[in-house]
Amino acid sequence: MARFKVLVVGTECYNETCEVLKPFDEHEEYPSYIKFTREDIAKKRKKLLKYWQKLHDSLPDDLGIVSNLRALCKNDEEYFKTQISFYTERLLNDDGEPVTTYNPNTKFSHWDYCNGILPNRGSCTFAARKKDIDWAKIKMCNSAAAARNWSKIASGQLSDIQKLLVYDFWPDENKQQYLDRKKLFMTHAYVLHGKWYERCSIDWWNHVNDLMDRDIWIEQYMTMLQQVKPDTVLTTIECNF
Repeated sequence: MARFKVLVVGTECYNETCEVLKPFDEHEEYPSYIKFTREDIAKKRKKLLKYWQKLHDSLPDDLGIVSNLRALCKNDEEYFKTQISFYTERLLNDDGEPVTTYNPNTKFSHWDYCNGILPNRGSCTFAARKKDIDWAKIKMCNSAAAARNWSKIASGQLSDIQKLLVYDFWPDENKQQYLDRKKLFMTHAYVLHGKWYERCSIDWWNHVNDLMDRDIWIEQYMTMLQQVKPDTVLTTIECNF
């Protein structure tokens, strides 16, 4: 299961937050649309065929690679039929292509508030106006935590998935880059004016897709925070699949 923090900008109450997040909810039903066409599957087959053929050239005796190649070496129509074999007839349109109402803008399955903001007065909380947040204290606390975490990351005893999920380690970072980033106030994604922004997408299996350049994402996030007006409410939530 994937878990990640998101900053919601500008919502004043629970109902407003729910409304802003609604378009990205996995459970939000979408008007019926074609999930994939024959042309989509033909392109997919061509791409996969090239990938597995390259692996086969270097590992010709690998039975798994041979099996995948055998399945892909059918013609486009035969391969398409294998892709729709799990769909019942009522889920196919007149052209035999699968239709669905699954929300294509899905970013999470569930969400809840999480403490991620330090106000000038009081203890850690999930929401506060920008002008009331103790940014210096956040930087100090984050820096101390990052230094402790780096020793665990560098120990060699953690798996890549533990580094990512527990300590938010980005594989393209060195020690100094990690420490510099972690001292900042930053979440996996943020929602501003009804639009979802993220460095990468994460699915239920913790697969990362469409990874944005590290420095571009940091600059974008920091610029967003600087431009938010002082009276704007910032809310931290935790999403999961």
